[in-house]
Amino acid sequence: MMKRSIFVFLVIILMAFTTACGKSSETIGDKDEKSYTLKIHMVVNEQDPVYLGYSEFKKAVEKRTNGKVKIELYPNGVLGSDEDLLQQAMLGGNIAVNSDAGRLGVWVPEIGILLAPYLTDSVDEMQKLVKSDLVKGWLDKLSKEKGLMVLSFNYYTGARNFVTKKGISTPEDLKGLKIRTPGSPVWQETIKALGASPVSLPWTETYPALEQGVIDGAEAQDSATDGAKLYEIAKYPESVMN
Repeated sequence: MMKRSIFVFLVIILMAFTTACGKSSETIGDKDEKSYTLKIHMVVNEQDPVYLGYSEFKKAVEKRTNGKVKIELYPNGVLGSDEDLLQQAMLGGNIAVNSDAGRLGVWVPEIGILLAPYLTDSVDEMQKLVKSDLVKGWLDKLSKEKGLMVLSFNYYTGARNFVTKKGISTPEDLKGLKIRTPGSPVWQETIKALGASPVSLPWTETYPALEQGVIDGAEAQDSATDGAKLYEIAKYPESVMN
C-alpha cells in the first residue's frame, strides 16, 4: 500500500527578504549594481536528490538574474537544526530552509495535517490538495502571523519507511521501540499510534544516536536514510508505513 502522505519540499524565507528580491528583479540590468545573496539550509548531503535539485535552482536563479542574486547551498545541517533556522528566519535572518509541513504545524497547526499518513490516495491528490484554497489560506496565515513564506510545496522524494536494528513485519513489532522523529506533533503522534516511543532529534544526530543505543530506529525517505548511511547500524529497512 502506498503511503498517502508525501515528504514535501518547502523553501521558507522571511517575507521581508522576498520583497527585497522582488524589487531587485524589476530593476536588474546593466545600471543596477545591487546584488543579493540567499543561503539555503538542508540536512541532506550533496548526493541527495534534494541537494541536486537545489543545485539546478542555484544555476537557474544566478543565470536569470545575471549573477545579481547569489544562492549559497548549505547541506548536512551545517548551519544548525531546521527548528533553529526557522526561528532565525522569523527574526530576520537571510536564510531559506528546506523543511516540511510537520514543522510548520508548530505555528499553524492545520498545516501539520499534510504530513499525516494515509491522507490521500496518490501524489497527484496531494498536489491538488496543497494547491487548494484551503491550504493557501493556512499558508497566508503563516506568512501574515510569522513572516514565513512558502516558495514551493511540490517536491516528492518518496514514501517514508522505517530503518531499525531488528526486523519489523507488522506495526505490532514496533511496540516499545524508540524511533527518531523530527520535532513536530504529527510525526510524534503517528509513532505513538503505532506503539513505538518517539524521540525527537535533529537528523544529523540520528546516526550517533543509533550507534549509542539512544534510539532503535528512524523513519524517513530512502534517499535520506541511505545518504546518512543508517544501514550501517540499522540493518532492517521496512515499509510498515507504506
